[in-house]
Amino acid sequence: MTPAGSLAWKEIFKRVTRETDHENCVRDAEAAIVIRQVELGNSAADREERSTMSVAVAALRFIRTGLFGSANRAEVPHSRYGNQW
Repeated sequence: MTPAGSLAWKEIFKRVTRETDHENCVRDAEAAIVIRQVELGNSAADREERSTMSVAVAALRFIRTGLFGSANRAEVPHSRYGNQW
């Protein structure tokens, strides 16, 4: 099961890693994640997606605090997690 909401936040998160305007993209990704969390139930797939979201939120926090800087895509945190997005 891959609901549209699941794809939406993942695509927005991927955009954060490619764009130079991180501030707007991070805000969009955070909003999409919150909306998706409300949609999720308690199935195994939903719990797995929540776990993936936790990693994404940590990466967004890293970006938001400015530690990310102008790093290139090869240094994006999600690449260390097996590109699961």
